[in-house]
Amino acid sequence: MREIKFRGMDVDGNWHYGNLAVLPEDVRHLKKGHYISNEAGLPFAYQVRPDTVGQYTGLNDKNGMEIYKGDIVKHEDFSIGCTVDLNITGAVVMVDGSWCVERGNNGDYLFTETGTNENIGNIYETPELIHGT
Repeated sequence: MREIKFRGMDVDGNWHYGNLAVLPEDVRHLKKGHYISNEAGLPFAYQVRPDTVGQYTGLNDKNGMEIYKGDIVKHEDFSIGCTVDLNITGAVVMVDGSWCVERGNNGDYLFTETGTNENIGNIYETPELIHGT
């Protein structure tokens, strides 16, 4: 069974990993609040920028790093007899229920039996990794 978890970046650029919760309207608009405390004063939730929320794909790259939606990966596919170059660097996205690596009009499934992935960044902090390759 695939582990379901998320990540998101707070307003200071720090990543937080775990479960996703939509907070009440009055909490969502905290100007500088980075976490909401329970009655004991222990932090249990972080306010993150909604545009940075990404789901864990359930896959790790060749170095063991978790891969999330919005990550930039170098995808190398070693399909024998394939006439199309499937070695691309692109962003991880969900397409029709499948995790894919996408760059412009080119793309491939994130998981293939003959391919490997290396997580090299993400679209929020290092978008030039897609455009500069």
